[in-house]
Amino acid sequence: MISQGSTNHGTFGLVLCCIDGRNIGPLQEWLKKNFPEIAHVDYVTAPGLDGILSGSIAGQSASDRQMAIKTDAFVSLSHHHPQFVIVSGHEDCAGNPVSRERHLEDIKKSVEAVRGWDEGFAALPIIGLYVERNGDEWVVGECVTGNAEA
Repeated sequence: MISQGSTNHGTFGLVLCCIDGRNIGPLQEWLKKNFPEIAHVDYVTAPGLDGILSGSIAGQSASDRQMAIKTDAFVSLSHHHPQFVIVSGHEDCAGNPVSRERHLEDIKKSVEAVRGWDEGFAALPIIGLYVERNGDEWVVGECVTGNAEA
């Protein structure tokens, strides 16, 4: 019997993003293009995740949500050993309704927050992505930090 933590399940990536479903398709397309070797992706979601992790959304509720995101991400790290972490934010976010520039700043701060969680995360490529509209489509509009080739 194969354990849940087995690497026999194939290679994994980890995406930390908003719950908004408009993110998922563009992120999946970007991942297929930039990481075709990845078999599976774990998703940890929360409304306005980039604002929560960056600390721009404050208060006890935000602190509790930061801890929940971190706890869920550690499950992925411990059991699926992801090859990278993506942290994303997006245009028209109900959970973090700020300007594009503020999202880019929040994503950069979120990447640094994840990098500081523990050595396991610090050793991984951590990439910040911004999802936005391009006409009628939603696309990854900008790689905020990190190197897709890392």
